[in-house]
Amino acid sequence: MSGKVAAFAHYGVTLKNDQWSWSGLTPDGEVVLALWQDEFCYKDKPVSYSPNSDLLHLWKDRPGNRERISNLIHAREHRGGRFRVVVLKAVDTKVDPRKVGEAFPRPNMIMQLSELNEETGEFRAHLVEAA
Repeated sequence: MSGKVAAFAHYGVTLKNDQWSWSGLTPDGEVVLALWQDEFCYKDKPVSYSPNSDLLHLWKDRPGNRERISNLIHAREHRGGRFRVVVLKAVDTKVDPRKVGEAFPRPNMIMQLSELNEETGEFRAHLVEAA
């Protein structure tokens, strides 16, 4: 079991595809998203997250993005926009596609969706709970 797969399994999530899935649902319908460690903005209060839109052309049509859009819509419609987090650390942040160096669940970290472009998958979320 890879680091990413194990991190999602911590929440009870079985990924649709071990290679390209970036998100999943727990058995009780909670959304879990993989977020790159270097894309958090710690200057914002509360801490925020948004994927690198400068690279949108590289990831917007990937199946993991399409699945993530669906899961973010589910979070917005059924969970008040809240989702759980798996933090990914890239082996090299400058290559595409990125390779996961480390993946770890953050069970006490809850993010809340504040913006979502359902066409492109661009989104913004902020930290609502952390311990």
